[in-house]
Amino acid sequence: MRVSDVIRLSKDNVRNEDGNMKSEIAIIEKKTKKTKIFPLVNGLLVEMEKYTRSMKNGDFLFPSRKGSNTPITTTQAYRIINSAAEQIGLEHIGTHSMRKTFRILAL
Repeated sequence: MRVSDVIRLSKDNVRNEDGNMKSEIAIIEKKTKKTKIFPLVNGLLVEMEKYTRSMKNGDFLFPSRKGSNTPITTTQAYRIINSAAEQIGLEHIGTHSMRKTFRILAL
C-alpha cells in the first residue's frame, strides 16, 4: 500500500458495522482510484482486533496529535518508519520501502 493510503485507514476499514473484524481491507487508492484488497493475515488480524477494540467508528488507525480526528501526515509516517528501521539496524528505509517488501506471515 502507498503511505498516502495507509495513513487514511480507519477503524471502519478493519471492522464491520457489527464490530466484528474484517478478513481483508478494501480501499480505493488515492493515486490510481483503483479498488485494491489486502488480506488481514492471522497475526495482523489479532493485533488489529486488540488495537481497535476501544476505538470509535471513524477513528483513524494512525491519528495525529494535532487537530481533531485527523491522520498523521506522510512526513510523520516517514519519520516513524525510518526511526524504527534505524533502531533495528536497517538503513535507507522509507515509506516506499513498504511497497517493495510485501510478505505474508502465517502466524
